[in-house]
Amino acid sequence: MKKINYIILTLLLFVSFKTVALASGTLSIWSNVSTAKVGQNVTISVKADKLAGKFSITSSNSAVLSGGSSSEWLENNTYSFTFTAKSAGSATITVTAIDASDSDAEVFSGSKSLTVVVENVTNNNSPAPSNPSGGSSGGSSGGTSGGSTGSKKNYSSNNNLKSLVIEGFTFTPDFSKEVLEYNLEVPNGTEKVKISGEAEDSKSEIQGLGDISLSEGANKVEIKVIAENGNEKIYVININVKELDPIEVKIGKDTFTIVRKEDSLTPPENYVKSTIKIGKEDVLCYKNETTDSVILALKNKKGEVSFYTYDAKNNKYTLYNGHKIGNLSLNIIDMPKDMLPSGYLKSSFTYDNSKITGYQYVSDGVTYAADDKVKGNDFYLIYAVNELTGEKGLYVYDKLENTIQRYNSSLFLTYQDKADRYFLYFLIAVLLLAVSVVTFTTILIKKKKHKNKFA
Repeated sequence: MKKINYIILTLLLFVSFKTVALASGTLSIWSNVSTAKVGQNVTISVKADKLAGKFSITSSNSAVLSGGSSSEWLENNTYSFTFTAKSAGSATITVTAIDASDSDAEVFSGSKSLTVVVENVTNNNSPAPSNPSGGSSGGSSGGTSGGSTGSKKNYSSNNNLKSLVIEGFTFTPDFSKEVLEYNLEVPNGTEKVKISGEAEDSKSEIQGLGDISLSEGANKVEIKVIAENGNEKIYVININVKELDPIEVKIGKDTFTIVRKEDSLTPPENYVKSTIKIGKEDVLCYKNETTDSVILALKNKKGEVSFYTYDAKNNKYTLYNGHKIGNLSLNIIDMPKDMLPSGYLKSSFTYDNSKITGYQYVSDGVTYAADDKVKGNDFYLIYAVNELTGEKGLYVYDKLENTIQRYNSSLFLTYQDKADRYFLYFLIAVLLLAVSVVTFTTILIKKKKHKNKFA
């Protein structure tokens, strides 16, 4: 009897394992070449298999190999990125998960790298053509009067800065020819700064130096270095002129300032101008009178402005994610884990030029009608607040027909109940089959022993 129980338990474990096991996501990266020449484009391919989310694709040395993205959405597909070989050396290209999940809706973290070597373009000297008159070649190199064309000039590709200085100020990080972006905050009332710099190669040209006029808030200054061979490199300085008595907000590790000037803002639909007290000061905000939701405009250190939902009770700020989809005005919020159906993967879709994050059911080897190059189905789930009614709920977006509607949870539960019952029937059938096989085997063994006893 113990053997029978052991066999049945083993079968149950095997069936359960086969039913719930899911393949985890994988990340891979490769290049069309391992060695490139200066001026050549290099294609880097990244595959996010059963993964979706934000990834960075960066070069360890942008002076050698420039390109990539600090934040790119990848979802269960292969993507290509073009890098440009700028100067001789080597650079490591790394793809890193920033905010991604796998097919189990579990957080995915990890990175993959490869190295590309860049070499200078070499020009072979061409032999001098024979002189038609039989005499010696004359004239200077490159002349046209019976002279030799000489060797082709190897133009310098060096487009690095040797130094970069803003008079009276110190930017961060410290200057390095390989660092292309810097930040500087100057006092309120600063109207201009003087920028000076020197190129590594005297043959290169620098544009953007001198007296630079500033306005209050964010200012983006570009310093362009053009090498002798025409290769360009741009150094960026983000200069923020401080507001008078700014109100700072801390969100995670980042610091923002509240935007108090209305003329630079365009509030979303269904929100009206209002004020709210932050500390001891009344500041500009926008309010949805149906949902009582309050949003503020916050500016980061680079001067980029975004709306954030403000929870005054908990003093919490959340990035506002409102979209106009058809006749609906939805503020998409985080999906509670207990509401996400099994098998759905964090993904995104584009609606009216807006990128929207949702969840898509992904199945191996199955493509969907709206795009036969992408695995998955045509439907995306999102969790949102209806800003016209104030109700929270699940919505379904149909990519093929470009429509959205409320999620019919009753219909889903009906299908789920049927699936659960079918699975239960399957388990019972497997158990009955296992018991029958074991019982039949036991009877045969007993009969054989009985025959041997009286033989």
